[in-house]
Amino acid sequence: MRKEQDFLITYSKGEIADELIRISKITGNRFVTRNDIEKYGRCSYYTIKRKFGGLINALVFARLISESEKKKKYGRVNKEELFEEIGRIWELTLSKCGRRPYIKDFEENSILAPWAWESHFGSFRKALTAYLTWEEENINKQEVGGHYISNTTVTTIDQQKAKFSFTRRTIPPGLRWKIFSRDDFKCTVCGKDPKNYEITLEVDHLIPWAEGGPTEMDNLRTLCSKCNLGKGNK
Repeated sequence: MRKEQDFLITYSKGEIADELIRISKITGNRFVTRNDIEKYGRCSYYTIKRKFGGLINALVFARLISESEKKKKYGRVNKEELFEEIGRIWELTLSKCGRRPYIKDFEENSILAPWAWESHFGSFRKALTAYLTWEEENINKQEVGGHYISNTTVTTIDQQKAKFSFTRRTIPPGLRWKIFSRDDFKCTVCGKDPKNYEITLEVDHLIPWAEGGPTEMDNLRTLCSKCNLGKGNK
């Protein structure tokens, strides 16, 4: 069995920079990620963070990325921007793969750094959980006359009826994920799933949105595109 050196000698900035370049050649990507370091690296992510103050600075030092690329791709974002990007990637992953996003989906598709959530939440899973909470709060807040009201504050019958006119027709990705998961990623009419059949899953309003049906769990179900089209034709 061939013996290989799995550690650095001095852990100097220059040696770490050479290590990042080595990893980038393995992955074929200049934007080396924390996952890449943990998988291929001969030093820890925390060593790099301690030496450079962050992986981004180390990538610039190694000349894998430029300062302008750093500002464009790794500029600090607020939670609102991060949540919008999580929603976009979640929607994209649901459409292509029928599942929630993984870290690799952000690495491949996000305009933000794959670890952008760390400064706000500490971990990827916590960021997804926070996003679902944020999404639910936004579903329950509807804009009326330039002001936002909460659906949960609506109490009278007339207000309840009016509430439905504020409910959004668009089903956000986190809610779609919940519906798909609840329905076991199968069409609730024909029982087909994307794993075994060439179909696309969609979320359908039981009571049509145009007739006052709210965009809520109890009024949503999973249909394949064919069954949903058939329902629309009827």
